[in-house]
Amino acid sequence: YTTIITVAALPAVLYFATVAFFVIAEAGRSGVRAIEDDNAPKFMEVLKRRSHSCFGEYFLEALVHESAMAEVYRAHRLEAPEDPPRILKRLLERRRGDAGFEALFAHEQELASILHSPELPLCVHSGDVEGWPFMILEAAPGIPLVRLLAAALAQKRTFRFETAVHILEQVARGLAVAHAAVDREGEALSLVHMDVAPQNVLVDEAGRATLIDFGIARSRRLGEKATLLRGRSAYLAPEQLERGHVDQRADIFAFGTLFHEALFCRPLFRSHGEDQTRWRVAHAPIPRLEGAGASTAATQAILDRCLARDPDERYRHAAELSADLSCLRAELQVSEEELRLDLEELHRLAPTPTSSQHDHK
Repeated sequence: YTTIITVAALPAVLYFATVAFFVIAEAGRSGVRAIEDDNAPKFMEVLKRRSHSCFGEYFLEALVHESAMAEVYRAHRLEAPEDPPRILKRLLERRRGDAGFEALFAHEQELASILHSPELPLCVHSGDVEGWPFMILEAAPGIPLVRLLAAALAQKRTFRFETAVHILEQVARGLAVAHAAVDREGEALSLVHMDVAPQNVLVDEAGRATLIDFGIARSRRLGEKATLLRGRSAYLAPEQLERGHVDQRADIFAFGTLFHEALFCRPLFRSHGEDQTRWRVAHAPIPRLEGAGASTAATQAILDRCLARDPDERYRHAAELSADLSCLRAELQVSEEELRLDLEELHRLAPTPTSSQHDHK
């Protein structure tokens, strides 16, 4: 009986299988027509985005940062996807063909090939892809100092004194290397970073700090056609606001602002509007450290020299500043364990950005 029932059911099975085949086929044709008609732009946009994920021999994993000149991606080599990610920085597409921005980016490429220090980003390679200039940098560890400061401010706490000194002493070392840099002919570059700010300092949980982004730097090698950009208003020196004059002492003032904010964990000059911020840079009283002791006095003396509104009263070069901070750090005898615990807590509390940074300078 089972055999008879099975044989009898075969025509019905074949019928329904045939119907299902034609239904699926028609659905497929409808899907193709949908792509070809109403959804074609969306479909092509997906393909376009996927093609834009590759640049030369690199796969662009994620946009990390965008400025007025360039965009920064976390990237992997297509031929070695298992290797650690690197940083790919390229000129914005809308800036291609702009002689001023192309000269500025070429200047940064040259600086990246010259500057070598543990406190500065390491450039692995630079070049262009069909005329589109780019750089490949080792991914520096850590997160922007601005996020750690925001975490401390949100918790109504400050960095440990030793933590702030430890971080900023490394930034001063990196800045000293930049200020002392020479070109391939041995001539001093007279380099000015132009944007020493917490957004451009990366700090990892072990306390390693890296000064990044020489994109708007100025030096003797910067061509006359290059577009001149300035840093964030809250970190400009008074003479930049008044006369537009720039030398390495402008970086010293910006460093002093950054150091003060790391010690107090609140903005020094930044205010609600551009005009008010500029007024505060030029005129606002600067809070002083409280407490007695040799280390407090030495730190206040460093701050006073950095934040002097008369540039002639500041450190002339970052090397002098770095030497004073190295002495201060040695006197403090920073405990690596306490430093690690402090920074691990701050990293845990640091807000995670909801989107890529977009800074327009």
